[in-house]
Amino acid sequence: MPHHHLVPQFLLRNFANKRDELRARARDDLTSGHLTSVNRACNEIGFYRINADDLEPWARDGHDPEQVEKLFSALESGAAAVVAQLIESEIPHTEQDLLHLALFVAVQSTRGWQFRDDMNQVATLHMRAEMQARAEELAGSARAFLRHRGEPAGPQDVAAFIERAYGEDGPRLVTPDPVLVQASLGLALHKLTPMLLARTPRLYVFEEPALVLSDAPVGSWAPGEGRAVGIGNADLVFMPLSRTVALVYGRETGKPIRSGTRLRARQINELIADGATRWVYEHPDDDLVSKIELPAERPKWIPELLSVRETPKERRELWQHVRR
Repeated sequence: MPHHHLVPQFLLRNFANKRDELRARARDDLTSGHLTSVNRACNEIGFYRINADDLEPWARDGHDPEQVEKLFSALESGAAAVVAQLIESEIPHTEQDLLHLALFVAVQSTRGWQFRDDMNQVATLHMRAEMQARAEELAGSARAFLRHRGEPAGPQDVAAFIERAYGEDGPRLVTPDPVLVQASLGLALHKLTPMLLARTPRLYVFEEPALVLSDAPVGSWAPGEGRAVGIGNADLVFMPLSRTVALVYGRETGKPIRSGTRLRARQINELIADGATRWVYEHPDDDLVSKIELPAERPKWIPELLSVRETPKERRELWQHVRR
């Protein structure tokens, strides 16, 4: 089965030495690392493959299981030349180049492990919320199940069973990979790309190597929002293009090329490392990743109570699912 790169090799190569080597550090332990190759980094077997059996019968005839990987390859080909110009401090101006660039950033924000993890977390939260909203029905089903198994079925027993089944430590939904592949493409092409095209690309250029990459190469930032930021509500969207150049999408500015500072490099690196699911990468001659300070746990989707409205007869709660 073919291997698929979650981050294209041409981008990884901008952080590698002449032997195409990178230092990989685990997201869970940034202090230890090992050398890997550009070819092996972010390389998964059949990650975007959609077999004919995963489709409706009417869509199977003539289906190419590698169609999505070929689409990504075409998108990368269009973006590679634009990225090369950006690294040379040339901001693209043609509609075609701007589209290639926006498509590339949008796809890179959804094509990897981070998107799949987020989707499964959100699906699990929605499942639990739907079940817990039908409290009486859920309690009746739990009571009947416990009695069928000959176990105690009092109010406390039922409540404990529901907590085990639908609480924070309960079973989780796992979305089929073909569904995730299609969802990631749909989000990137139809939602995120137009958002990026409505913003203005600019560059931060650093005098010395200052930037790292990860398996989640796009980071979003908004003041005071912490981790609860995506492209839709971000003030700035970052993507490191090399050790010394970072692409930024933001509001229109009179300075399309800016000098990078240590503070800006730290901000970008923390975003890129924090979003990683598995690996953060740097040039073997650099020692940047070990200096990044991150929360011990990866970002997590949680339910958050926004407001409560009570009357003598009812209580209404407004909740949201948010990334923290």
